[in-house]
Amino acid sequence: MLDEQERIYIYDLVRQVPPADIPPLQRSVSPMLQHVLDNLILSPSFIMDTKWNIISWNKAASVVFCDFNKIDESQRNMVWIMFNHDDYKKLFIDWEFHARGMLARFRSTTVKYIDNPWFSKFIEDIKKRSKEFSLWWPEHDVQKKNEFYKKLEHPIVGTMIFEFSSFDVSDNSNLNLIVYTPFSGTDTDIKVKELLEK
Repeated sequence: MLDEQERIYIYDLVRQVPPADIPPLQRSVSPMLQHVLDNLILSPSFIMDTKWNIISWNKAASVVFCDFNKIDESQRNMVWIMFNHDDYKKLFIDWEFHARGMLARFRSTTVKYIDNPWFSKFIEDIKKRSKEFSLWWPEHDVQKKNEFYKKLEHPIVGTMIFEFSSFDVSDNSNLNLIVYTPFSGTDTDIKVKELLEK
């Protein structure tokens, strides 16, 4: 029996419509949106486009996850990073669980681009680089869950627990705001502050 997300995914797959064009790449965000990111001081946050490319982030994201400036723009893609950057993978206490969840959300949000040449090339490229992606992609899991918890093991400050939230940017539905809020009742906020002060 299919759940609601799987049923919607199947219906999206079988629609007889031309492949959707991926919206033009947006390489930056408005100053106002960057201001919002920068004011989420203790919450690592970033903005992704429809291809899951990270186009903007705050300082907390750089100190908790990685310095996105040091990643070539062509590889600054959340799925690519999750499956191909060893230091990023090591952050997640249950990496397989989070990677599978991300893959299922990626599949759900990109179903309308499944016949787009960019999408096909991206999938083939990442399958060549990641054995896990290559194994899990054919499973066709889908997920639209946009709120959950993530537990990290940071090499400098140790265990951190975040509430993960994902929001569409209201004036541009092609952008998605990702926010990692320190879980209340833990010392995660103190640890983020410590990393920011280094």
